[in-house]
Amino acid sequence: MKNMFIILLAVFTITTQAETIINNSNKASPATVLTKQFEKAVGSIDFWQANNCEEAEKQFRSTKNAVMAYNADVGIAALSKKLNCPFNVDNYKTVFIGKSYTKICSATKNPRTLANSKTIGMASVIYSKLFIDDINSNGFKLKGVPYGGSKDVLNALLAGDIDTGIIAVGLAQQAESKDLITCEFSTDPAADNYYGKTIRLKLVGLPIIQVFYTNSEDTIFIKKLHDAVNNPNFLEFLNKNFYSDVKIKNITLQDIAEVRQHIQDRYNFYWAPTQSQNAQ
Repeated sequence: MKNMFIILLAVFTITTQAETIINNSNKASPATVLTKQFEKAVGSIDFWQANNCEEAEKQFRSTKNAVMAYNADVGIAALSKKLNCPFNVDNYKTVFIGKSYTKICSATKNPRTLANSKTIGMASVIYSKLFIDDINSNGFKLKGVPYGGSKDVLNALLAGDIDTGIIAVGLAQQAESKDLITCEFSTDPAADNYYGKTIRLKLVGLPIIQVFYTNSEDTIFIKKLHDAVNNPNFLEFLNKNFYSDVKIKNITLQDIAEVRQHIQDRYNFYWAPTQSQNAQ
């Protein structure tokens, strides 16, 4: 029995010290697709899918050579739910910061605009009543419908469950190329149909921000991570999926502070007032 305990302890130790990428996003999120691409670029490394961001944080802290794939939208939603999912990047080594955007689309077989839509679907991590209210302040009468991620939103759109959906740009582009959806707006400030030109919101920016950081002190492992973000296949994926403001070297505290400010601003505008109202 004693020998069996020693063997089990050894196995547990090996497991918790394995090089691991920890994903705190929903499986249907485009952020998970990005993390999977990074996993391929790194090579020999485990992928650990968390059920929620608290579980991800716990696993990250208990794994010696771990990479946290932190989705800023998850962090915003976590604040609203009082979950312990801190963006503690200052204490670790950051190897990647990237932004992607979304499109506001309807099914080609049932084309709609925001003006004549009754429902709008979106990932649950960006959904809040105040966000819907802010969109509707432009004269729309939309009911928001939360989903696990962009894949779920797209499927609901094609099934006719919703009139309009907010979908990650990479996934939206693929569906557009097959003439499955048409997209009225983009949330990318560089796009010709940027929604900020037409729709007035308290906080216009709606990027999906992903950050990869590690708790490792192993210089060889850290170099492997830096090599991965410079991998030609990974860079090609970023380009095809319209990632912008990508930072993979010389990442500064200011870069990290901007992500933290985005999380706090979006929470303050679209989540925190709801919390205070509920407390009254």
